[in-house]
Amino acid sequence: RKNIPSVLSLQAGLDLLQQFSFDEYIEYIQTPVSLLSGTNDQICSLKSTKVLANQLCSAAHSIWEKSGHACFWTNQTKFHQWIKDELCYEDK
Repeated sequence: RKNIPSVLSLQAGLDLLQQFSFDEYIEYIQTPVSLLSGTNDQICSLKSTKVLANQLCSAAHSIWEKSGHACFWTNQTKFHQWIKDELCYEDK
C-alpha cells in the first residue's frame, strides 16, 4: 500500500471510536459475526474482544498467538485462508 494514513489521522479515528457505543443495540444483532484477535494487539485488547464475543448471540472468535492489531496485513496468506474458512461457517 503506497498511501499509509498519518499517525494523526489514525489517532483521530481511534478518538472517534472511543465515543461510540452500541451496547444498547447488541441484543438486536442476529447476524453471525467472525472476530479475529491477536494476542499482542495494543489497540483492541483480547479481553475486550472476548467480552464482545460473549455478548453477541452468534459470534466465532479466533485468536492468533503473537499477532498484533493488523493480522490481515502482517500475515495475509493466513488471513485469506481464515476468511475462506469463516465463509464456510454455516457448513461446519
